[in-house]
Amino acid sequence: MCQNKGGAQGAQASTDQKPVPEEKWVSLKYHGLQSEYCSRYLSGMMANGNSSIDFNMTPDAYINSLCRGDNSRNSESKALSKRLLASLPLEERLQTLLCQKHGPPLFRYSVLKHYAPELSDEDFLKVLQQYACLVQGLWTPKTKLLKLDGLEGFRDYVLSLFSQRLTIKYSEVKASRYIDKIKPMLNVYAKERPLLCDWKFKEPTDVSFIKSHKKIAEEQASFWKGMEEKLTPKIIQGGKGRGGDSSLRNAAGKNNPSAVTAKQEVAAATVSEVGGSSRSAIPRVPRQKMPDEIKRAIPKALKKVFQTQKVCSYETICQRLRDLAVATSNNPRVDSGMAQQVALAVDSYQEELKVVISEVTVDIHGSFVSKSSQDHPEYDPLRDVVINLLLGNPPGAKIMKADVFAAGRSILGREITNNEYQKVMHDLCETHSSGWVLQKAR
Repeated sequence: MCQNKGGAQGAQASTDQKPVPEEKWVSLKYHGLQSEYCSRYLSGMMANGNSSIDFNMTPDAYINSLCRGDNSRNSESKALSKRLLASLPLEERLQTLLCQKHGPPLFRYSVLKHYAPELSDEDFLKVLQQYACLVQGLWTPKTKLLKLDGLEGFRDYVLSLFSQRLTIKYSEVKASRYIDKIKPMLNVYAKERPLLCDWKFKEPTDVSFIKSHKKIAEEQASFWKGMEEKLTPKIIQGGKGRGGDSSLRNAAGKNNPSAVTAKQEVAAATVSEVGGSSRSAIPRVPRQKMPDEIKRAIPKALKKVFQTQKVCSYETICQRLRDLAVATSNNPRVDSGMAQQVALAVDSYQEELKVVISEVTVDIHGSFVSKSSQDHPEYDPLRDVVINLLLGNPPGAKIMKADVFAAGRSILGREITNNEYQKVMHDLCETHSSGWVLQKAR
């Protein structure tokens, strides 16, 4: 695909005119729906149901915030590329990602890990914790890596509050004489809601990471608890503690980030400043109830998922729901808002999502099939019979035609026809050694 940059000449060339210079063409690289670029732009265009959009934003500002680019001719060379980052040592790679100019303040683990596919989760997390801290399941660079001109302690204070809850009330910070220094940090990570008199954390909690890495989440929660206890007297009580403003600037510590882990920082904050021994704290993740409109939308989205893939793993269902949001966002004739909310539910409401999925699907030894056939719903009674046969046998076991006909007579009280037998079996199973086995989940 190419783009014409020269443009056509308006007037007809005469014989005595100079020859028209050769037009310049630039090759464009196509990025598909499932590419990193497409996913990033879609994420930028999506807003949570509780989020407010700044409608005063200019078109240029919106495009720049979405594409993370600038208007200079050298913007392409300045952009971070996976190839460039992959050539850097891991430590430098992480610092570049976390501290990029005009970059996001918070990162999902999956995004960071995308740039280090050669490492296991264990090895990658060991290095990541040297340069970043966990807040609501998301990673943000350690304060000591940033140049904040004296706002270091205020950033840590704000993050320590958000590590425990998604909102910060005006009343929690208005008593401090440092409110003018706290607000810039609040605005980085939260959206101010004057009607509710609070600031709300901008990003949804990454519950999946917290559940998958409980030990790290507990250590990070303990670190932030100690940091809050250390900073609250100095910030809320007007800096009467030792060192005044200088102690706030140095609250993040002076050690080299590569030599201090989150667990060691917890001990430093809780033992030397607060007194007593550090204690483990379970991260408090606010329980968020799935909105009813999303619950009603998920079954409709699942129908579209099972239209193209009759047997799915749970991971495939989640990925297809995300893909559906991407696909509908590119179709101006379709209302993509609900599809995007359903995709958001994959990460934000995992437990409730599983409940809704179980209402319209059947889990057959880890493979999910729709309870009802979209192509032939009139054969659903026989479909139930076949599903029960598959559930009653070990994974991968064959069922024979005679078994299906016998079960049909016993359960349905009639002889099933060969036509409905073929329709149902081909919808759920594949032939194997004169019998049938459940299709492989994809």
